Amino acid sequence: MPKEEDPHEALGQAAVALGVGAVITGLIFHWDEINISNGFSDPDNLLSKIAISANAAEIMHTIETEILDHDVRKVKLLRLLLRFAPNLARRILKNS
Repeated sequence: MPKEEDPHEALGQAAVALGVGAVITGLIFHWDEINISNGFSDPDNLLSKIAISANAAEIMHTIETEILDHDVRKVKLLRLLLRFAPNLARRILKNS
């Protein structure tokens, strides 16, 4: 039986989309200000890292939540694989 979409789920997906949009537009409009050679002592570099990390975590949470409805063990395996074998984890996500 298909699950009805509730407002919490819809707003969560919208938040992920907005976060990805913020990262993409931030990179587009501030690309010339990001300089890796300065490391994270440069506020622009630090902000970029924080934004990308936070959005990546939110995306992974959303993916895990969707997968969690189907198979809890697969989520644990993907978490482990993302740490130690990210390419393999991406292939599994792509093929599932």
